[in-house]
Amino acid sequence: MSERAISRYSEPLKRLFHLGVIFPVLLLVATLEVLFFTGTTMDFFIDDMTAPMLMGLVGLFLFSSMFHELGHAAACKFFGVDHGSIGFAIYLIFPVFYTDISNVWTLSRKKRTVINFAGVYFQLIFLIPLLVIYLFTDSELLKYCIVIINFNFIFTLNPFFKFDGYWVMSDLLGVPNLRGRSRELFAYLFSSPGKKRQMKKPFLLTMRRAEKIFFVIYSVIVNLFFIYYFVYVIPHFIGSFIDTFPGKVREVILSLSFGKMPDFGTLRAVFVQLLFMGLCAYLVFNLGLALVKSFKRKKTMCESSQDD
Repeated sequence: MSERAISRYSEPLKRLFHLGVIFPVLLLVATLEVLFFTGTTMDFFIDDMTAPMLMGLVGLFLFSSMFHELGHAAACKFFGVDHGSIGFAIYLIFPVFYTDISNVWTLSRKKRTVINFAGVYFQLIFLIPLLVIYLFTDSELLKYCIVIINFNFIFTLNPFFKFDGYWVMSDLLGVPNLRGRSRELFAYLFSSPGKKRQMKKPFLLTMRRAEKIFFVIYSVIVNLFFIYYFVYVIPHFIGSFIDTFPGKVREVILSLSFGKMPDFGTLRAVFVQLLFMGLCAYLVFNLGLALVKSFKRKKTMCESSQDD
């Protein structure tokens, strides 16, 4: 969606960032959330979910995600900078919406932090009517949606992947390219003494003591997290896919051969596994492409140095 189309909504919605609006909204959401989580039984049976319910859940979640991105755009307008378009992309193995907010680098760290939190703030606003309607109707669809959006807050604000939490952490520490700086530190620490003398001093070692300690902790945790994710989580899924996917496909084929509609739970499992496997394949392809480009770049640099 173009910047011009988004501005029709971000311009009037920027008023939601006045302090006289923010605090009442947060107080209302907090009250409704407490009522929801204290008065609702968290019993979820995915296998009992019907196709219309699943489609409604996906639709509501996608709409809330778009509203999330609109929050970033509206915050830009509030602080007097232009935003770009809102689009869709694949980040690692995650389908994501994104907002082009490149112009925020002209703002102070405090204002950038507000813009980074703005998406979650707008999703909290989106939750208000859902929570109110649920408290009067006990709708299973809304219960699923509210819980998923709450989990989405945690996922979005984690500082490991390059979602909102990552940029919040970067601005709070005053460290641009946070991930690159953490890799830079470990490359320096594990280099030989001779190579260290030739390397540029890592940004971390120039920071103040309190920020340095915090950044070291972050660097260790984020690298351990990615090791766990790529060494255990993804291989574990691939192993599970190999074990269970053929059986699920056979169930679908057998049902169709007898003229019966396959069980919805089986169809859902097949679709989700295929989707996740496709995203994993996309990730591996991009990693392979990056390695090939890196190899070609190093080869070109070596050939250029030899010519000199």
